[in-house]
Order: sequence, then C-alpha cells, then structure tokens
Amino acid sequence: MNIEILQSKDGNKTCKIDSIFVHSSYSPVKESQRITQGIQTNFIPEIIFIVEPCLSYICKDLKEKFPKSKIAVIRIIKEFSEYNSLFDYSFNYFDFQNEKKLMDYIFDTFGENILAFSYLISWEPVAPLLNDQIIRIFNEYKLLIEKCHSILRTRAFFEKRWIKNSFNISKSINKIATISRKGNCNVLVCASGPSLKSVIPFIKKTNPYIIAVSSAAAPLLQNNIVPDIIISTDGGYWAKKHIQKIPKESLLCLAVEGNAPIQIIKNNFIIPIIYNDGIESEIYKSTGLPYINGIRCGTVSGTALFFAKQITSGNIYFSGLDLSITKGFQHTQINNLELLNMPFDNILNSKEKRLCSAEFSNQKISLKIYEDWFSNQENKDNKIYRIINSANNSLGNISDIQVSELENVNFSGEKPIFTRDTFIPDAKRTNNLINFVTNLKSNEYWLKNAFPTDYLNYTHTYDENLKRKLSEKMETETTKLLDRLCSHIIKT
Repeated sequence: MNIEILQSKDGNKTCKIDSIFVHSSYSPVKESQRITQGIQTNFIPEIIFIVEPCLSYICKDLKEKFPKSKIAVIRIIKEFSEYNSLFDYSFNYFDFQNEKKLMDYIFDTFGENILAFSYLISWEPVAPLLNDQIIRIFNEYKLLIEKCHSILRTRAFFEKRWIKNSFNISKSINKIATISRKGNCNVLVCASGPSLKSVIPFIKKTNPYIIAVSSAAAPLLQNNIVPDIIISTDGGYWAKKHIQKIPKESLLCLAVEGNAPIQIIKNNFIIPIIYNDGIESEIYKSTGLPYINGIRCGTVSGTALFFAKQITSGNIYFSGLDLSITKGFQHTQINNLELLNMPFDNILNSKEKRLCSAEFSNQKISLKIYEDWFSNQENKDNKIYRIINSANNSLGNISDIQVSELENVNFSGEKPIFTRDTFIPDAKRTNNLINFVTNLKSNEYWLKNAFPTDYLNYTHTYDENLKRKLSEKMETETTKLLDRLCSHIIKT
C-alpha cells in the first residue's frame, strides 16, 4: 500500500492510501466526531473494538461517548501501529495466522463475561480498501459472540446445580489424596472416543499408569483394567452415572462443582480440583480442606491434560481423543449412558435413529471447540501424543501416532505418589460453610456467579425499569437458595 500523510485544511494530519483519502481532507477531527455520533448500542459495552482506524482520531471520541467502556484497536496496517498506545488494548491482525487465531486470543484475554457485551465497528472510510479482511474479522467475531452467549446460557442453566454440588462435596468429603511426589513415568490418558477400543489390548499387556476420564471408566473396567486415577468434572445430573460403580482402589480426581454419588464422595479417596474462578471454588476453600488447581476448558480431557502435567514429568499419551463425529456410537462401549438409553429403544424410536440423531446433533460444534483447544496447546514441558490409527482431524502441536508404535514406548519409571488423609466432617466445617453462606447475601461476587446472565444484563442495561426487575429477581432467588442450602447443611 502507498500511504501518504498530509495536512488537512484545518491543520490536522490526514491520510491517503493508494490515492484514496481515509480521513477527511478538510477536517478529520470533525469527521471522526460525526461518525462517532452515529454509533448507537442498546447496552453499555464492556469493550469496543474498532478495526483499522488509521490515524485513530476516533479513539478519543469513543472514550468520551462511552466513558464506562474500554476501547481496543484491531490493527490491520502495520504502518499505523505507532498509534496503538492511544487505546486501552491493541491487537495486530498481522501478528496472527488468520482471524480465527486472533479471535481465539481475544477470547483467552477477556472471556465470555466481557465479550458477550462487547461491540465491534470498523473505520468506515477505510472499508473499501480492506473489505475482504474486515468481512472475515466480522464473521469470526460473530462466531465468537455466539460462543460467549452459549457459554453463558450453559452457566445460567447449570450454575445453581454446580453450587449445590460444591456444598455436597464440601460438607461430605471424608478422604482426600494430595500429591506428595511427582513421577517421571509416561502416562496414558484415556478419553472415551471410539478409538479407545483399539488401545485396550495394548493396555492389558503393558499395564501403563492410567488417568481415565469418567466416561472411559466403564469400558476399561469391563476389560479388567483398573485406572490409577479417574477424573470427573461435569456438574450435570448424568455425570454421576459414569462413576457410580468405580472401584475403591482408584483415586477420583473430582472438580468441586462436579456431580458424584454421595457414597463415592464419602468412601473413595478424592483429589479435589478447584478452578481460579467461580463461587464453587470459594465454597470449598471455606472448609480449609486440601485441593489442587485445575483449568476450566469445557472438556474433561483438557482438565485431565493439565492434571497429568502436574503429576508427572514424563510424556503424555492420549487414547480415545477422537474429537470428531463418527458413524454409530460416539463413545467406546460399554458406556453407562448407553446402558440407560437402551431400555427405551423400540420400533418407532430405534437405536439406529437415536445414534443417527447424535451424529447430526450440536455435538459437532462442541467437538470443534474442544479440537481447537487442543490444537492451541504449545506442547513445551511434556511431549503430548495422540494414539489414533485413522484421524479425521489434526490437533496442532500434538502429534498422532499409530497404535502399533506403542510397542516402542516405555511406560516404566517412577509413578506419582499421593498422601491419603481422612477428614471426618465436624461442627467446625459445618459452621464455616454456614458462615460463608450467610455472608453471601447481596454480595456482588455471588450475584455475578450464581446469576451470570441476569447479573450481566443488570450491569449493562440502560433501562432502569429492567434493572429494578432483575435486582428484585436476584434478591428473591438468592434468599430462597441460600436458606435452602443452610437448612440442608444443618440437617446433614
């Protein structure tokens, strides 16, 4: 591009790119003010992104019109990068391989709470010159916002369930295992994709150190393979079905918001996982009991990867990490949810119809999100491999190896050692939980976590009437939920 910096009629700088003015030749300041006046939003933006504003006059005007919002630039033309310092945040499009990588980075930077109430514009005069790039950025941003809204809907639906799960675990857990010595052996992480089946004969012959996600436990146990550790993070009702019959000799790595049968919580040795966000972690921490840190990434396999890195310096091998829709069963059999569904199959609603429906469901979207997450792993500290004979996708820096190549992998070495302690629930723990609950009322952190969509709508709306209704709703539901939790703690 041929960029010319000129002086406008009013004495300010203006600019031409390939002989086209991208700022007014008369008054670029007034032009920016006029364009800014035309920008209208139906909510208070957390952050406003502007694509390639060239000399960036609009930054000052946006800050004046939206004083509560942060202003970020998505810079396409490198020559204008010197103006990035005017903005609260800057993202150089040319530093990324494509707009998807850019949006993934923006999501990692801000998260769904902020981005769901963000706003994207472009500097109008430059649009004809950068039309293709701008369209691609806007299209990818649209997908990003849809992803954020989907996450918030999921959180709104499950949040109260997760809070109840955290209280159940916090008040009932008896036996806790903590890592006392990191191992150096190679570790096999078993997910439940169909390709797990091809690795089972090797596992039976070699006896590697196994971390199994909850849905992979049943097919392993059916083959007389007892995982060293089973990991469960899902807080939904059906999640506990996968772990209701796990053996006592297996450690259970359990997210404190996860759903588990009460007898498992009381009788099995558990490695509690907390995340760096959410009220559930704060509930558990109020007990003073031990825990390990985990990462929230949407898929238990991602949390299992982070956990594996904490307990060994050896290589990490994934089996069953297909992350793609296949014909027939989507999980290695047996699968506990399949056993629950089978009795309801009939002529009108056959197993084939059910499996076909799963093949064309929204599961494709979820698997694509998980695939992208694994593809973005840097793979520095531990060497990570996926064991799969015929892959339908690629996972970036995670290399694929054939099942036959496992013959050359040595799974010996020092295994991680865990200390096992017993913590009988007592009055002190009960009082800590009750005091924590009592202090939650009208707590902003509580509202933000317990009512994510309502709270975010409350803080971002211009409508005072809607704001009042949302406030009353959150207050009423808070009283009901916390009173019920306190009553449940006292009774048990």
